[in-house]
Amino acid sequence: MKKRVLLALTMAMATAAMFISPALSDMVGLPSMVVSATSNNTTPPTQTPPSQNRPTASGNNTQRPAGGSGAVVAPVPAPVASTIAVDNQSGFGVAITTQGVSGLAGLAAGETLVPTISPWGLSQAAVNRAMSLGGQAAYSIDISMIVPQRNANNNKVTQLSAPINIVLQRPEAQDGNTYDFMVIREHNGVLTNLSDLDSNPDTITISTDQFSVYTVIYAPKGVFPTAAGSRAKDSVPKTGDQLPAAVPVTVTVCLAALAMTAVALNKKKRA
Repeated sequence: MKKRVLLALTMAMATAAMFISPALSDMVGLPSMVVSATSNNTTPPTQTPPSQNRPTASGNNTQRPAGGSGAVVAPVPAPVASTIAVDNQSGFGVAITTQGVSGLAGLAAGETLVPTISPWGLSQAAVNRAMSLGGQAAYSIDISMIVPQRNANNNKVTQLSAPINIVLQRPEAQDGNTYDFMVIREHNGVLTNLSDLDSNPDTITISTDQFSVYTVIYAPKGVFPTAAGSRAKDSVPKTGDQLPAAVPVTVTVCLAALAMTAVALNKKKRA
């Protein structure tokens, strides 16, 4: 009889731990662990800018002239008002909304800063990251901070002294009321997930202080991990999803319950 009671107690403790631990993770802010895996997903079709002929994505991050053949891409209206003039030949709307951007670039007297947006091919690394998050890559652009007064070999400011907000146009084919968006920043070989900071379904706002290649990705609402690292809807985490640290807590509680049962049974046998 006692053996049955102990076994029932063990099962009850394990079950309770399974339900309590996710809530515990959210309440106390336990850190998250990233589930990683190698992906062999193929590159999806690139998003075509509105009324523009998008250069073909080569997938090797090689820069091309605007328009693909030296032609100038017709300007696309910025999604919101920009606080600094932007030289945009990417075919996608981009605006900078932070005041005093030039003051964050460490410019010398007489120097000016020109944010320059160029078309860019999707890299396989960005495509794989998008797939690992349960989404797809839509388009890539290069965002550079150019100082025209400097030598062409050293005229880019690749990092500012503080982050700024950049607003990007959402992919034309994806309705913001149906899809969520994120941006993958690829800087010096390091990929960083940047969450959409605004609630406007037609724009994507990111905060960044590094400048190179940015890839807009999308997925049905609720698929992307939240900014707090919450688990995705699926019970089995996708590659790249955040695995709450409370999962190891669950395992620990279950093992402790089993150990207590084993000790109790062993004492009963000796008695």
